[in-house]
Amino acid sequence: MGKQKSIPQSKKRGKRLNILGKYEANKSLNYALALGSFRKDSFIKILDVEAQEAENHLAETGVNTVIILDNYSVHRNYQVKAKEKEWQDKGLYLFFLPTQERQTRITNLKPELPAPEPQESEPEPLSDAVSRL
Repeated sequence: MGKQKSIPQSKKRGKRLNILGKYEANKSLNYALALGSFRKDSFIKILDVEAQEAENHLAETGVNTVIILDNYSVHRNYQVKAKEKEWQDKGLYLFFLPTQERQTRITNLKPELPAPEPQESEPEPLSDAVSRL
């Protein structure tokens, strides 16, 4: 494994550095940086490029591409939602993580849930589950 990268910051706060990355296991890490926030127009352009790459990947391998997103307002913007069907037709799917509020409710319920049944085999890797999409 490589060494973790860090960007030291002064105590004086300025604009935030944001990163949008795409990791393909055992192959590549592509990313885009923005000083300040990503705006919907730049986010849509990035996803348009990813959709084109996903279309090529789908044609070559028969495997869809999934991008996992948090619930940042730009990710949920109505213009992004309007393009989602177009991207899906090219083999690019967006998967949204649960909201923090929902995650908190799920976490708070855990003590009340019954213990899981022991499994004789290992749980299915996320990559296998995603590949079935």
